[in-house]
Amino acid sequence: MRFLQICDPYELHLQHCYRSNPGLSELPHESQMEAFYRGGYMSSHLFYHGLRDFGYESYLLMPNCVSSQRKWAEERSWDLPSNQAESIKLLGRQVEAIKPDVLFFNNACFVSSEVVKSWSFRPALVVGWRAAPMWGKLDWSAFDLILSGFSRLVELAREVGAKDAAVFHAPMVQDWLYDAVPDEEIVADVVFAGSAYPGIHASRTRFLAELGERNRAEGFPLKMHYHLSGSLADLPEAVFPYLQPVKVGREMLAALRRGRVALDCRAEQALEVDGRRIDFGLEETINIRLFEAAGAGCCTLTQRLEGVRRFFEPGVEIETYGSLEECWEKLLYYKERPDEARAMGHAARQRCLSEYTEEKRLKVLDGLLKSRLH
Repeated sequence: MRFLQICDPYELHLQHCYRSNPGLSELPHESQMEAFYRGGYMSSHLFYHGLRDFGYESYLLMPNCVSSQRKWAEERSWDLPSNQAESIKLLGRQVEAIKPDVLFFNNACFVSSEVVKSWSFRPALVVGWRAAPMWGKLDWSAFDLILSGFSRLVELAREVGAKDAAVFHAPMVQDWLYDAVPDEEIVADVVFAGSAYPGIHASRTRFLAELGERNRAEGFPLKMHYHLSGSLADLPEAVFPYLQPVKVGREMLAALRRGRVALDCRAEQALEVDGRRIDFGLEETINIRLFEAAGAGCCTLTQRLEGVRRFFEPGVEIETYGSLEECWEKLLYYKERPDEARAMGHAARQRCLSEYTEEKRLKVLDGLLKSRLH
């Protein structure tokens, strides 16, 4: 069975990958995809590689990556795209050339249903995954299956045209990746790594600012590292004293391991349907950082949402907070009890290795795909 995954990485990830691998843009297309996968950039969402062990003939395309798209075109004597817009337009021809049985979009909003329907080749199964906010008119009529870790979004997917939808939490823990990241000396009491864009991360940046202000008011008892990417100029002033260099891929995992506690803070999850703003996050969470931190063996402190219990046992494998005050008190608690922090991080990693490995998550995905094809 032929599987084609379409991934549209953050520009930051692409820049870091090619900067870290001089000459990568001159290597074959498949080598560029392999470097991105092995670098740990979004790797917990990249299924194409592991599905080969399930008998799939699988491929990865990153249409917004001009370097890899140019190499793909060059290898087939096609006209070379000169910019990102032309690279993305190439996608229809690539789908026609590969003729996948399953076309899988990491981002179900990357291209419109109108564009997908206009392509000359129609795969047997068009699948999209989504677990992030969406604004404006939404049309998923080109999709045979929408997957999401948010059950409310699964319900709403059918309202906007998807033929079918199912719950699937995409993040998976790849032991080969975490084993390749060395243990780090603890240099901070708390580490947060993630995006900070206006709107979708408003509540996150506000919380980080309030935590930073509390730390200042108390005389800086906690050493806090914020590795934030996004619109840094729009951040609250109270965040700036704690800013550290942006970390992605394996470097981000190493940065998490340098903190006694890894802080997780979910973004606002909502969409618009017929002019209605609908919160689909509710009491669920599927933050990739939650799994990355736990998989790295970090003591992780996250918001107290009922959905956390679906993945980890609070107080044993993960710690939760229901307010700024409780978050503050727990950070102070674990600063004074490093052995407890290490024990919780170890328990979280063991849970990941027993239930959320690449092999186990892909077995579930394989079943979802094949049940829709037969």
